[in-house]
Amino acid sequence: MILTGDRERMEAIIDVSALRLEPAGVKLVRLLELLIEDMRKQNDTVSKDGLERNQGKIAGWEQLKEYVTKGLPGPKLGERPKPAGTY
Repeated sequence: MILTGDRERMEAIIDVSALRLEPAGVKLVRLLELLIEDMRKQNDTVSKDGLERNQGKIAGWEQLKEYVTKGLPGPKLGERPKPAGTY
């Protein structure tokens, strides 16, 4: 979840997501996929403490991959954003 006031982080995510169709962005996404795949294979033989650490790494890499491929979370195309404070 991104805090609205975290402007620097939001700008960085926008910059990174702008790479998604560039060769560097495509390679970054592929690298993240390979890292995630390797870590999941390691999970088959790791201790419980190692498993928790690996799951944290996987979650971080998946989040970065999502930032590159999808950018900031927001309404879907054609969907109107909900007013603040409503659910």
